[in-house]
Amino acid sequence: MTATPDRLPRDGSSQSVITVTVRDVSSRPVPAQRLRISSNVGTVSESEVVSDNEGRATFAFTAPPATTISTVATAVISVVPIDPNAGNAAARTVSIQLTGTSNTAAPLARFSSKPDAPALKETVTFDASDTLDEYTDQTPFTETDDDPKFRCHDACTYAWDFGGEATGTGRIVTYQFQTVRTYTVTLRVTDSAASVGSKTKNVTVAAGTVPTASISFSPSSPAIYETVNFTGEASTAGQAGRTIVNHQWQFGDGTSGTGLRVTKTYSRTGTYTVVLTVTDSAGLQGTKTQDVTVVAGVTADFTISPTGAAINQTIVLNAESSQGSNGFGGRNPISKYIWNFGNSTSTTEESDPITSTSYSVAGTYTIVLTVEDSAGRRATKSRTVTVE
Repeated sequence: MTATPDRLPRDGSSQSVITVTVRDVSSRPVPAQRLRISSNVGTVSESEVVSDNEGRATFAFTAPPATTISTVATAVISVVPIDPNAGNAAARTVSIQLTGTSNTAAPLARFSSKPDAPALKETVTFDASDTLDEYTDQTPFTETDDDPKFRCHDACTYAWDFGGEATGTGRIVTYQFQTVRTYTVTLRVTDSAASVGSKTKNVTVAAGTVPTASISFSPSSPAIYETVNFTGEASTAGQAGRTIVNHQWQFGDGTSGTGLRVTKTYSRTGTYTVVLTVTDSAGLQGTKTQDVTVVAGVTADFTISPTGAAINQTIVLNAESSQGSNGFGGRNPISKYIWNFGNSTSTTEESDPITSTSYSVAGTYTIVLTVEDSAGRRATKSRTVTVE
């Protein structure tokens, strides 16, 4: 005889299929054999069955209801042949374990959590595998009980409450807490007999380490109107498993930007304090400040030879020391040299850094040079020359 399954809850409806095989002394199937059926508890679907040509017969056993007051934890189903020649036949039996009987304690809910002191939005694993059930004794479980044969595992159902913030189901679950505080986590375990055990545990969630912001920029000494490239790529999250999700920039001149990489130009020289604020996937922020000094970029300069000249004497002006602004790969070359020799309001524009002039009237003259580089940036320099 076999019973499938051989374990039923005491709920008045769950069933097991009983299979009986009849054989003679030579192990040959016995067909058409009448069999009487009985059980000590619960109900059977037939009081008699007859074996088929292969000597088999089947019937159903239904578990008793939970309201039945009984100390019987096992249902025993008996089968006896009905035959004039079977007066001395012995009964054959099969047993089915009944869960949720009156002498079965409620589950002892137990769980662990890792890590023990999680950071904000860090994944926490909750494991209720140590929960115990089916202790067939009047004495309830205690926390010192740890016999593996009483482990409930997937014969029970598990309901979790994560401090009112969320819920979950399952023997092993994961969760990420959303705020910094102490949560009371509650586990409710229900066994196959609808008995319930519960366990609570406080889990304190800390903010964890804030992210570290980092600023890099080029060129290192930008000129006015020159594009400055900023990046926050070296910024790092403070906790394993977190990522940087936002980069917010303040450029020190009232303007701002967003993104891992940003560009900026300044229209005035000076030192600007750039601020980068990074936000990680847990919502924590880190800040970095960096001074950026913006220079004119283009420098105008020239020499006068001779420094003291006579009337109508040729004076050579050399602006080769002028420099263009910084560009990628080097400086932008000077493309224009614009001269005002100080004896009129007119100017002379040249592409060569060396030029000359003379004066027909004695006096002190202010020579003004304006240079323009290939990026369109300008600078001005003035010097005086005395003509005697």
